[in-house]
Amino acid sequence: MKKITQGLALVAVGVCSAPAHAGLAQLIDSFSNELENRSARAALQTYQDLIANAGCFDAMRAPAIVSANGNTTPTASCTGQSYQLFKNVRAIVHTANELTNDGPTQFSLGLDKRGLGLALRWDAAEEYSAHGSLSGDYLRGQISSLSSRLTALRFGAQGFHLNAIGFYDDQSRFAQNNGMIEGGGAGDAVEAYSPWGGFINYSAAKGAKAPTSLEDAFSFKGNQFNGGLDYRINSRWVVGSLVSYLDQRVDFDSSKSTVSGNVEASGFSVFPFVMYQREYFYASASAGYQALNFDSLRAIRYPSLNPDIPSPNTETVASTDAKNTSLFLSAGYNFSYKNISLEPFVNINATQIKIDRFVERDVKKSAFDLVVADQSINTTTSTLGASLRYTFTPSFAVITPYLSYELVKQSQDEQRTIAARYVNAASQANTFAVPTDVIDDAYNINTFGVSAVLVGGHQKTVDGVVAGGVQGFVQYKQIKNLDNYKVDIIELGLRYEF
Repeated sequence: MKKITQGLALVAVGVCSAPAHAGLAQLIDSFSNELENRSARAALQTYQDLIANAGCFDAMRAPAIVSANGNTTPTASCTGQSYQLFKNVRAIVHTANELTNDGPTQFSLGLDKRGLGLALRWDAAEEYSAHGSLSGDYLRGQISSLSSRLTALRFGAQGFHLNAIGFYDDQSRFAQNNGMIEGGGAGDAVEAYSPWGGFINYSAAKGAKAPTSLEDAFSFKGNQFNGGLDYRINSRWVVGSLVSYLDQRVDFDSSKSTVSGNVEASGFSVFPFVMYQREYFYASASAGYQALNFDSLRAIRYPSLNPDIPSPNTETVASTDAKNTSLFLSAGYNFSYKNISLEPFVNINATQIKIDRFVERDVKKSAFDLVVADQSINTTTSTLGASLRYTFTPSFAVITPYLSYELVKQSQDEQRTIAARYVNAASQANTFAVPTDVIDDAYNINTFGVSAVLVGGHQKTVDGVVAGGVQGFVQYKQIKNLDNYKVDIIELGLRYEF
């Protein structure tokens, strides 16, 4: 009799310990995309870890064990947020069990396979790929500003320059010939300019990203302010520094992707630079540092068709920082004929972006919050481009319309993976491995603009420097053929010689 009892006990143990997650294990790798597959793995791993290490068990209805005599005893750690997390992942597991007719289904959400896949996508953290996108966009803006300033310096634009596209020697010559820069010292054989210069400008950008199987659709808009100082050591060498401030916002598009939320970014950058020029040739180098702060909101909302299981509906918030370092090298040659200037150029930019680890906070304490591991992004881009300008001189100004074309090539375009785990998981191991899109290896930048000398400079004393001139510019820039992105930028400003 004793042996029979022991045998029955072993059978009972075997039945109770049978896998309760068999259905989800079967469905992994069969969802509509890799993001859903990886989210399913994370849910399954979290579910198993909570059972193995936190005292949770599949039939739990409350954070306590109910004994045969009605007494309750709290489990070792499956209480509070741990228990709430267990309920979240158990609902995913039981939904898969119902779809495969394998395992318990009491806490199923009652969704079909497509609905389960969408729920898994809501649980994932693919929104945080936007951090890398924003960091790269900011850096591209700084490189553009630096390039414009160096162009201006090469061709004699002194003083308070608002990051215009560059005012060539031709423009200064035309202004002088038309009496626009003649002042107290007009007619002198040699006119001196202050070796110091200052510049500032404003740009507004907007754009959108199309949805993919791995990343969400979003729109973005932002403002950027650039300024700085430079010093001309002699006719061939210039040193200086560019500084900037940015604020930008990304809004995820719930009409195109399974997503809701936003990311706000703000930060500053410093780009010290040195430039060498000799007649029509130039070369420059700059080492830059950028610091960004991100504030993120991520929504988790998907239905439950089981009246006993509430539909998840919460939001998580988080903040983190990014630090970017970069090296920028440029060289080019200017060809001029009468009123026309053509300048081919090449640029190389090497960048390292580091995004700090951060922890989300679930605003409704529904245990969907994640710990997202730090990220590191290394990329090198090379640019081949050309600028074309034409200068003409009506009676009221010296005007230079221009256009430029840049072909940008990415030499490192590997797919990234964002690692994360639930805050209340039983294990410290990252269970989420969220892939990002492969970076487009080539795209182009088109720029159209016009600059003008509106008021000529003059010498206040016979031996004084030329100052007081006013110049302005406006330009429109498009980033084209960058997969899934549409980006438009407008820049404008004024220059005052001091």
